[in-house]
Formats: sequence, structure tokens, C-alpha cells
Amino acid sequence: MSIQITSPAVERLKQHVTEHGNSNTVGMRLKTNGGGCREVEYEMIIVDAKDVDDHDKVIQLNGINIYVDPISFLRLDCMTLSFDDFLDAGFKFMRSKN
Repeated sequence: MSIQITSPAVERLKQHVTEHGNSNTVGMRLKTNGGGCREVEYEMIIVDAKDVDDHDKVIQLNGINIYVDPISFLRLDCMTLSFDDFLDAGFKFMRSKN
């Protein structure tokens, strides 16, 4: 099981944490909502130390910690998070090709 995060996405997440975090910030959380009959919604949230749960999966990439709760981790399995700063700039979750 794995979640892939492209280098541009990692760099943008780090930038976002630096710009919007505080002294208690420990990383970013990837979270999913919904599913079933409705589309899955994806969230990225700045995480403070008090918001980390013992059950979270932690992905460490190039100096940033990415936290994912167990249910979101299952939904994000085999997904790639990318970032594109061209025209329709933003983060995108896509099913991995592998």
C-alpha cells in the first residue's frame, strides 16, 4: 500500500506549511471525506502537534511530515498527489499508473 507524492507537490506543501503554519505546526494532513454514492472529497490541512493521532500513518518526504488517518489511507492507496502551477494551478489526486 502506498501513496505517491510528486516532487513539485512536496515542495508546494512545504511552502504552504512555512507560509501558514506556526510554532506548533508539525506537517500537513491528507484527508478524504465522502465516498459511496457521492464523490470522494480531498482535503489538505496544516497539522499542529495536538492534532496528531497515534493511529495516523506518517509519510516523511524531503523535510515534511504528511499525516493520513487510517480510513483516508485506504482511500488514497495507489493514488498520486501532484501539483501543477500552470493555468489551472493546484493539487490533483490521480490514480497511480502502477
